[in-house]
Amino acid sequence: MIEIKNMTKVYPSGVKALDDISFSVADGEFSAIVGRSGSGKSTLMNILGCLDTPTLGEYYLNNEKICSVGDSSLAKIRNRSIGFVFQSYNLIPSLTAEENVRLPLAYRGISADECEKRVVSALERVGLANLAKRFPREMSGGQQQRIAIARAVAADPPLILADEPTGNLDSGIRDEIMEIFHELNKNGRTVVLITHDEQVASTAHRVITINNGKLIC
Repeated sequence: MIEIKNMTKVYPSGVKALDDISFSVADGEFSAIVGRSGSGKSTLMNILGCLDTPTLGEYYLNNEKICSVGDSSLAKIRNRSIGFVFQSYNLIPSLTAEENVRLPLAYRGISADECEKRVVSALERVGLANLAKRFPREMSGGQQQRIAIARAVAADPPLILADEPTGNLDSGIRDEIMEIFHELNKNGRTVVLITHDEQVASTAHRVITINNGKLIC
């Protein structure tokens, strides 16, 4: 699914966020990327999500060389192949739960009938079909994160990238959210999760540790 070869990222300021790293993630794997603040894990996630490009090295996603494509192609790859889940949920406040889930489907040009089916299915998958008409402000943090997960999976992407998805949640809700990720993984999706929580990371198939831009295990 993912192959990183000798990747380095240097920002214009001269800061080297990633330093010659190489690793791969198999199709259907659940991997956790861990590291302290400033370790380079967020930079790595941005590159994996086709939101940024490396200074040196190669990135292959489903055998496609990502670094060689332009911005418009990167946007198409993100929309087609990757579902994003963020710590801050990133829901649009003026849209209901079902409208938030439907939005990326509309960008893909999916028919209205098919959109409706996928929205209902995604909300049922995270156990919140009953909150379809509610706005984010009317939901708890855990409920908002479930809606964010529903949005990420509605388009049926093969890869889920989650950046500190349990960072704003208490331990009880954290465990419920992780159960959803593991269920998605059991159903065939590759999951890559960034976290500083060792307990969360320990549930993954593999833990990738990054420190000062280098992989240390």
